[in-house]
Amino acid sequence: MSRMAVVLAAVTAGCAMSRPPSDGRQALPDHALRLLWRRSVADRLTMPFTPIERSTPALDPEGNRLFIGSSDEHLYALRASDGSTLWRFKARGAVASEVAYDAASKMVYFGTDDGFVYAVDADTGAQKWRASARGEVRRRPALTPEALYVASGSDLVLALDRDSGRRLWLYKRDSPEGFAVEGHAGVALRERRVFAGFSDGTVAALDSSDGSVVWERDTSADLEPADEDSSLPQYLDVDTTPVVRDGMVWAASQAAGIYALDERGGGVRWRRDDLQGVGGLALARSELYAASSRTGIVALAPATGLTRFEVRLRRGSTSLTSPVVARDLVLVGSSEGGNLYAISRSSRNVVTIVNPGDGFNATPIALGRRAFALSNGGVVYSFEIQ
Repeated sequence: MSRMAVVLAAVTAGCAMSRPPSDGRQALPDHALRLLWRRSVADRLTMPFTPIERSTPALDPEGNRLFIGSSDEHLYALRASDGSTLWRFKARGAVASEVAYDAASKMVYFGTDDGFVYAVDADTGAQKWRASARGEVRRRPALTPEALYVASGSDLVLALDRDSGRRLWLYKRDSPEGFAVEGHAGVALRERRVFAGFSDGTVAALDSSDGSVVWERDTSADLEPADEDSSLPQYLDVDTTPVVRDGMVWAASQAAGIYALDERGGGVRWRRDDLQGVGGLALARSELYAASSRTGIVALAPATGLTRFEVRLRRGSTSLTSPVVARDLVLVGSSEGGNLYAISRSSRNVVTIVNPGDGFNATPIALGRRAFALSNGGVVYSFEIQ
């Protein structure tokens, strides 16, 4: 893939879209993403000096609503068709979490950087309850009819009652001494089990009814002891939210690489120790996609871990969001590189680059032919997938 991009059109002020040249594999569309609207959701008077937005929105397609958080300590409900504001809710801390929406109860759930989880009415924006998570919450809560499961940055997983926010159980690991990568893994649910990763390198399966341990896998045990003379820290963190399907659990350690574990007992099916610095995984049919700060996007065979293809991103893309599969595309944002990339799964190329000028730390979302992304400038972008 050529690393030079030709700017074709300035779509709107402060946002350009580019189409890299084809390498001959397949004809590429002019743009894989078409901008529909953009909307600011950050009050710059209350934003940090260096703006960083991390909230991944939740979409209510039937109600034509998009729910998204901001560093200005608000959760916004926007009309998905045009970005107009329906209501906004004032929290007590920055809303940097992935947002969860439950269509059955019409409730929105999210966490804040000051360590709380909120339940808010999706129609009115009224708070139903607020509960302590004892640490920043940046990943999407997982829902069942009775409970809400959430992970926090203090290496903690807790279960809360959906109606009241009352704590049902708590699982806590001791955080390791030394350095850790910013951020934390979320939780995944499957058949009465809760799967999570932790900063000490552990992947755990917990009983959803009481939080008891079903199994634990310590990925740090697979690492060579750090050289005493080395000045470089060894990051043990498992910051990827586990992906669970077909009896397997996929997760990634910053230093130990990508693992495929047995869902029932936690045994290692395969491991790619050469793929380090992975901050997010996504599974789509026959391919597992990993976003690595060192290599870009890597597509693997889920059953074996063999590489299907790799797309290297421009130099400087050292911080990537989790990848998102959207029809034939894989979407991934870059903080330092400043771009949102659309990668074709069939041509195995970057087909569109969106550059708002301030980068993306928030993972985008996609449903059907629609995609949404929040830039570090506090602007929500709505795209049609071509």
